[in-house]
Amino acid sequence: MCDVRRYTFDEVGDIQLELDARLAGNGISSEQYRAFKDDLIDSPELRESVAVELAAYCDTGP
Repeated sequence: MCDVRRYTFDEVGDIQLELDARLAGNGISSEQYRAFKDDLIDSPELRESVAVELAAYCDTGP
């Protein structure tokens, strides 16, 4: 099962700052992340691949 954490932010802009920091910490730019999200919309195959990887990561199985 995946561990889900809850975060609270004082300002809405703080959410984007946190996301940007996490992405940068993993070597991903905000632009790359946005392009990936756009690709998820357009590609059922990519969505399936992500679902398979998430299931394996979370150890929940398909």
